[in-house]
Amino acid sequence: MPLVAGIDCGSGFTKAVLLRQDEAAEAPACLLGEGLVRSGVNMDAAAAEALALALRDAALERSAVEYVATTGFGRYSVSFRDIQITEIT
Repeated sequence: MPLVAGIDCGSGFTKAVLLRQDEAAEAPACLLGEGLVRSGVNMDAAAAEALALALRDAALERSAVEYVATTGFGRYSVSFRDIQITEIT
């Protein structure tokens, strides 16, 4: 199943998680890695750094990520996103 990154770009912190659906498990998705950084003024850089930490946590390469979804205050500032989702949804 595809490896998906979810990135929450908050005004204080940017968080990233890596998820992969596991068809054999009862849970809808498995958390593989996570990353947390202070957002600062450059949301794109913060998102990239948080994603890099999540990838390191999961022992995976960036090329393994097939889809990136962003949410939060800076969701439109992430240049490598595939979709942005309002946190109200």
